[in-house]
Amino acid sequence: MILAAVLVSLIAFSWSLLRQFSPKLERDDRNRALIIVGLTGYTLLFCVNAAYGRLCGGLKIASASRYVIYLEPAILGFYFFLLSLRQATARKFLLSNFLIAVVAGSFYLDRGGMGFSKNVKQGWKTCYLQTEDIEQCDKVAGFPIYSNSLQQTHLREKLEYLKKTRQNLYLDQKVP
Repeated sequence: MILAAVLVSLIAFSWSLLRQFSPKLERDDRNRALIIVGLTGYTLLFCVNAAYGRLCGGLKIASASRYVIYLEPAILGFYFFLLSLRQATARKFLLSNFLIAVVAGSFYLDRGGMGFSKNVKQGWKTCYLQTEDIEQCDKVAGFPIYSNSLQQTHLREKLEYLKKTRQNLYLDQKVP
């Protein structure tokens, strides 16, 4: 439903932009259309790229929802689309339903998934700071930090850099 709503707003205002050279289209309408097309178009392009990238990493990675925040511009663009509706009763009805959906959606938190992720990462970090053995810590945590090979990701080099510059894992550690 969300995809359909965003596509409708993108198509409607893309069509409006195509007619931008018409003397009937005012400057405010053109700016509104540009903003809505930019917000929704960016998000849809991001979704296509993220979906492709996730599938390249495998189904395990594809099911992770770490990029949800990048969907917010489309929601904002859809909100602007609803605000631009000319018929007052339809605009009020759709905006009320939109507000109800946003408020209802904001109450959902996947506490189990968040707790699992936090525990896995904390366990891996603790293990790595003690042993500096990536493979062993993947086994201890029960979940690999990277699904790709260590040679492909250059993880050892990255972790050595973090240690040398006292960043991330080593931020609070005393490193010789």
